[in-house]
Amino acid sequence: MTTATELKTQILTKADEDNEFRARLLTDPKAAISTELGTAIPEGFNVLVHEDSATRRTWCCRPRRHCRRPS
Repeated sequence: MTTATELKTQILTKADEDNEFRARLLTDPKAAISTELGTAIPEGFNVLVHEDSATRRTWCCRPRRHCRRPS
């Protein structure tokens, strides 16, 4: 079984190698990923893809359940 990390690596590698796929991934990530993997992404599940640059970095916080609760 392929892990989420492996799928993410597959998608990002394809985006590095294929400019048309990269453009689709940035404009409509769910459709691009669904087409590439040959499977539908469930309704209500959102995918955001951003492109970093020399002046922009994107950070992603883990889901709230991973955060410590204040004492």
